[in-house]
Amino acid sequence: MKLRPIVQDLPPVPVRLKLPGELHAALARYAEFYHHEHGAPIEVPALMVEMVRTFLATDRDFRGWERNGHGKAGAADATGETAG
Repeated sequence: MKLRPIVQDLPPVPVRLKLPGELHAALARYAEFYHHEHGAPIEVPALMVEMVRTFLATDRDFRGWERNGHGKAGAADATGETAG
């Protein structure tokens, strides 16, 4: 997966989580790669956002599921619960 330059859209929503040390180290290395490729530095949290965004945008099964009208009834909150 190759990330594209970041484009800001909606304001961020805070999410709190812990990463395994090895994963954080790999993400820090990827941030260095991103800087090398795009000429702009990126922090690990912003990098994670772009990785998740890219993953969701390119998951064909997920996109097909959405196109078939699924996942529209209510937005899930941070706990996975849906409103309504």
